[in-house]
Amino acid sequence: MKIVTVYPYLWDRGGAPDLALELARELNTEGKPIVLTNSPSIHECYMNLNVEYKRFSLKNIWRYCFGDEIVVLSHHRKQTSILVLLNLFLFFNKLKIVHVAHNSFDNLKWACFFPKKVIAVSNSVKDNLVRYFGVKEKSIMVIFNGMKDHYLKYLDLILTLAEAYFLHSDIRHSPLFDIHPITDKIVKSVDVRKQCNLSYFPMQYHLVPLYVFSP
Repeated sequence: MKIVTVYPYLWDRGGAPDLALELARELNTEGKPIVLTNSPSIHECYMNLNVEYKRFSLKNIWRYCFGDEIVVLSHHRKQTSILVLLNLFLFFNKLKIVHVAHNSFDNLKWACFFPKKVIAVSNSVKDNLVRYFGVKEKSIMVIFNGMKDHYLKYLDLILTLAEAYFLHSDIRHSPLFDIHPITDKIVKSVDVRKQCNLSYFPMQYHLVPLYVFSP
């Protein structure tokens, strides 16, 4: 299977582009992954991923997105809407399009078009697609953001922290949980250990991105 990824903005690093590019690399079984983008520049951290960046254009859609084993994975509603309309009126429904919804929105309802297959990264995103955009629930599959295998050795600690977060409202605004959603960060747990009486916490540990715990 060959995945052609569509993501418009790659000049800055973020959770959605990180996920889009990781899926492009991990799901492709044939050749170098193709990413169609409108980004005027590519962030330096994405330059050495062995990914081929091409402009999102009609010419490149025609060139790269057709084939029995090709799936177009679009991660932005604007580009997805363009692809759906092109597929309907120009390509005779020959494109295999899957939309990946990363966020909830409350605007541009009538300007958004979604394919028959949609992946939502959370239940709340799925609810937004169903209630606001009118996407059929049977068309949506919820697949939560995952975590790398090297986090598994911290799984018990992570689950304990998550439980502590939801049970102890006085620490919800602790610096412990002010974690950038993309990168790992080493966090000192002194305050949380005292407030939660969890004396077995190590003084330092790696915390997975907080969005793992999103509903």
